[in-house]
Amino acid sequence: MVGHDGPKYAHESNQPSLPQNDTPAEQEARRTALGLTQEKYHLSNDNDLGLPLLKEVPAEEAFSNIYEAGRAIDTFPLLENHDKVMSQLTNPYGPFTGLADYESMFIDIPKPAVTKNWLTDESFGEQRLSGVNPVMIERVKNAKDLASKFNVSQLKDVLDSDINLDELIKDELLYITDLSPYLKDIPEGKVPSPGGYIPKYLPKPIGLFYWHKDGAKLKDPSLKSGRLLPLAIQVDLEGDQVKILTPKSPELLWTIAKMCFSIADVNVHEMSTHLGRAHFAQESFGAITPCQLAPKHPLAILLKPHLRFLVANNQAGIEKLVNTGGPVDMLLASTLQGSLDISTTAAKSWSVTETFPESIQARNVASEESLPHYPYRDDGILIWDAVVGYVNEYVNIYYKNEEDVVKDYELQAWAKNLADTGVHGGNIKDMPSQIESIKQLSQLLSVIIFHNSAGHSSINYPQYPCIGFCPNMPLAGYSNYREFLAKEKTTQEEQLTFLLSFAPPQALALGQIDITNSLSIYHYDTLGDYAKELTDPLAKHALYCFTQKLTAIEQQIEVRNSQRAEPYKYMLPSEILNSASI
Repeated sequence: MVGHDGPKYAHESNQPSLPQNDTPAEQEARRTALGLTQEKYHLSNDNDLGLPLLKEVPAEEAFSNIYEAGRAIDTFPLLENHDKVMSQLTNPYGPFTGLADYESMFIDIPKPAVTKNWLTDESFGEQRLSGVNPVMIERVKNAKDLASKFNVSQLKDVLDSDINLDELIKDELLYITDLSPYLKDIPEGKVPSPGGYIPKYLPKPIGLFYWHKDGAKLKDPSLKSGRLLPLAIQVDLEGDQVKILTPKSPELLWTIAKMCFSIADVNVHEMSTHLGRAHFAQESFGAITPCQLAPKHPLAILLKPHLRFLVANNQAGIEKLVNTGGPVDMLLASTLQGSLDISTTAAKSWSVTETFPESIQARNVASEESLPHYPYRDDGILIWDAVVGYVNEYVNIYYKNEEDVVKDYELQAWAKNLADTGVHGGNIKDMPSQIESIKQLSQLLSVIIFHNSAGHSSINYPQYPCIGFCPNMPLAGYSNYREFLAKEKTTQEEQLTFLLSFAPPQALALGQIDITNSLSIYHYDTLGDYAKELTDPLAKHALYCFTQKLTAIEQQIEVRNSQRAEPYKYMLPSEILNSASI
């Protein structure tokens, strides 16, 4: 039976226990129950994506009636908005007459927050730190590092004379976002229209940013005031040619350059950061956990809310988002196969051993002295530490020593299955085939829980606020930017005409609003909201301490937001789902 709390099993026990501590009869009952479950879950990477996915979603994993009803209710205003806007479009597959026309598409739904200031460099820089894809920004380590990615000689020709790259690097103030490796060899798509196919364009840019020490925290009386601002954007042209534009370039050309960057960023976000890493890479946990850990296993109980609806949601995404003629095919810049290739590469590269702090450190953005304002990092570390504390306390209830870990044969089967690189294995990168210590186990569980909760929510819920207003982050370009930017001189009128033809046509802009709103509007639950599922008094106490910590974090972030130029809500515990259920 499937209730509003997710899967229910007839053989569930209210007394959690490790298998080796059960009586022989109880152990046999566990094995029998797991055998029955394994008959329903068929994981295989023999599919078009080449990723481990369930061939069919068992009834136990299906969306509940409460989930489906709640999501339908929350989506209703969007449907009303779609019908009203569609009836007003004058040229569905043609461009608007001005950027302001995009703002007229929000009749029954609120305008995305970014609408008010998206054109400013301040907003463009801020989105690297607190937007929909805040996991890409890296600090430039040295001149060689910069030269390996950016055409430095051309850059120096267009930079203001008062900007010294060497000093910015030395002072750890220079940052880069290189989107080109994610998009290498990814083809550009086309979309059908009544007049034939419209070609789509996928830039492969590199953005250069610097920390400007005045102005980020306008209300903050501390010495941390400053702001991340764009310094230059390198846009690919034909062959190996590039063009570098800066804030000193003609205003409309600079806007086109930022639009090129945003198209690449949002395609990487949707197919790599989001679908690949936050959804597809997690499928094996959702498929293997109920097959190897009996329902009364303490870790099955711990992980259950953090894997709820995961595989059902992934299957829904495959059927309704990445299908032929679906939103990814029609709206994103590549072909459907090209977009799926980005997701497959991302899913295979996700490592279960990389912690949140390590992911920050790997991009050289951990220092608050060099980068004082980074909401994704600063608020995320609070959630990470809380999750680690909760997991450690929970695990120590049941595992008193390393022998308990090693002798837990269900746990070891779980690890072996997840690490298996065969056709029916979990294929989880860096997953140990045997778990040997409490510390190792706790870290693995912390990564899984954080990634499926805060990790997913923080890159899912900014979709409508950031992407819902198409000019800010178009899902594709619709005119040949390489040809246009290669021209030595263009008039302001030509630049505006190109910009409007480059941005999404009217009907496709509406499609972008529809999909981003539908993916961002519904919250099924909140982090830590599953006390009724626990029966062990010690486990309930650990969860109580966790939720108390989350309440304190909520208050701490709210205080931070009152001092930030732009509030960041995506790491608020009240905004975080337990699982990647949407």
